[in-house]
Amino acid sequence: MDKNIEHPKVFISYAWGNDTYQQKVLEFAARLKSDGVSVVIDKWNLDPGYDTYAFMEKCVKDVDINFVLILLDRNYAEKANDRAGGVGVETQIISAKIYNDVEQSKFIPIIFERGDDGQIFKPVYLNSRYHIDLTSENAEHEYIKLVRQLYGRKIYPEPPLGSKPAWVDSANDILPNTIIPEINLLKTPNYIQSPKSTILNAFEKFFNQIRINIKALDDLPKSINIEAVDIILDYKNSFIPIRDTYLTLLDVVAGFDKSEDILADCLLKIKNELIYLHQNEEITYEILSSFLNEIFIYTISKLWKIEEYGKINNLITRTYFIYIGQIEEKTFSEIFYSTAFRIIDWVKNKKDFPDDKRLYHSGEAELWINNINTKYTKEDFCFADLLLHNLSVLLGTTYWAWFPKTYVYFSDVHNPQFRLFCSQLKSKYQLQKYKSLFGTTVDNIKPLFDKMQKLKDSPSERYRYERAYNRAEIILDYIKKEEIGTLN
Repeated sequence: MDKNIEHPKVFISYAWGNDTYQQKVLEFAARLKSDGVSVVIDKWNLDPGYDTYAFMEKCVKDVDINFVLILLDRNYAEKANDRAGGVGVETQIISAKIYNDVEQSKFIPIIFERGDDGQIFKPVYLNSRYHIDLTSENAEHEYIKLVRQLYGRKIYPEPPLGSKPAWVDSANDILPNTIIPEINLLKTPNYIQSPKSTILNAFEKFFNQIRINIKALDDLPKSINIEAVDIILDYKNSFIPIRDTYLTLLDVVAGFDKSEDILADCLLKIKNELIYLHQNEEITYEILSSFLNEIFIYTISKLWKIEEYGKINNLITRTYFIYIGQIEEKTFSEIFYSTAFRIIDWVKNKKDFPDDKRLYHSGEAELWINNINTKYTKEDFCFADLLLHNLSVLLGTTYWAWFPKTYVYFSDVHNPQFRLFCSQLKSKYQLQKYKSLFGTTVDNIKPLFDKMQKLKDSPSERYRYERAYNRAEIILDYIKKEEIGTLN
């Protein structure tokens, strides 16, 4: 729990060195004062003629002084170990307190200067004490840590105690969210470590959750029949907690600089190392492909929510490389769009309509929508799916790239989020906001719609389900190409 020290007061203990070193000490003290920390130091607070030893003893023992900052260099370490001079006196006082109280947190060793070979100098009595290092490449972050500590704020705030996970009492074999330590680190204010290694470690755990959850071939039905329906649906639904693990991580990571590179690598790894590995196991291959399709839509939805439009463009316009006997170049839809859904559609229809009197347009999309993550709405998810279809038309090399399987879920009233987005493209201001989504300048956005205009003029080529009346919506259903960028 934070102590909340509103007006921290410190005493600076150091060894007198040359004039340059003493000036460095004073500059450090001045910076602390500028950050609201009251500083006691001999140069400012000890008048000529006063007993230096009495001054030092008083400062070290003074209960009104919250912390004693011990600035360490070679000179200080040698004098402390030899018990020489004023440093030696302070050492006797400080070491006695530390040895008698192992929980003593008043004394903070600070690495203030290193040797020529990078050597750290610490007196013997401080060897095991946690220190702040103001000589490292992370000196500025170390200083921030120090000041937070002086104000009584924990460097790594402890998260609140949560409630019992639902999977504890579940009869199903649901994997717990194992990335909690990484999530807590990444959520820590002023997190000082490079986040990339923590993010990669969390994604590796997520990847391992998928791998562990994959059923052995012997545990799956040998044929697709009515007896297999519940087994296959349970198998598909067992990936929902793993999906939510990904979304928990995505929620924290999406806003980091260059996060789209890490996300692309992670999702591509699922394709390269898991999906292709099981391409001869029809049930697992289909379920994993559907899982990847689903979490990619969530990824786009999250990036849209936080207005990271350039990252969306990056994910859908980059070239992906896969290895299937040889290196092949693929588009985003070839990697993340699932064309394998025959089994999922069949079992979902059989589960809900055993008499075959009715069929879903897509049993797979029905499962996605029925099990939508609580942080997202049906509208959010369907919008992202529809957006991917439209961007594949505008920025892709072929119309037949991304079929928005969920478009029928707003077939009666249309997707209001998509309709608003389309209308906003009339505005020059909004075009400026969305230009990174299209990956070009405002002036070059309108020409992108030439391909979509051809699609608009050829209704028979538009995407739609065979038994659906409405076709998948495109931007030019709501605005004319000539209207783009005509309003302020």
